[in-house]
Amino acid sequence: MMQRRSALAFLLLLSACGYRPKKPLAPPRVTVTGLRRQSGQWLIKLRLQNLVDADMWLDYLELQLEIAGQQLPIRIGPPMNILSALATDVVEQPVAISTTQSAALQTATANGGSAEYSLQGKAWTSEPKRSFEVEQQGFLSAVPGREGEYR
Repeated sequence: MMQRRSALAFLLLLSACGYRPKKPLAPPRVTVTGLRRQSGQWLIKLRLQNLVDADMWLDYLELQLEIAGQQLPIRIGPPMNILSALATDVVEQPVAISTTQSAALQTATANGGSAEYSLQGKAWTSEPKRSFEVEQQGFLSAVPGREGEYR
């Protein structure tokens, strides 16, 4: 009986110390939401999502976008921004798309078609200090009535 009371007292004391197991941190989700030509340059729009209930300081993205069989490097930061807990942010970044890449995109999306893309790379955060693998696949289609714009 005395051992049970001692064990119970120890467990109560331990729980009062505020021990909390460390939460696993999910990587930010990065997706392509659009690509458009404006004033002679191309802009890519990326959606950044924080899937955890703690703020995340996103510092740097180094990504490789493969679209319509063409490779396109994307580098954003530092610094970038703070992603609030369970929040979504959208960033628009100029990218260098060659005439060949532009033609491949137009060909893939002609007549209502879509261009398959894959996004791979890394995201670095400073709080918490970690790096995460980024991997996403999807499709982009031409926006009707808006030449040079894809979603």
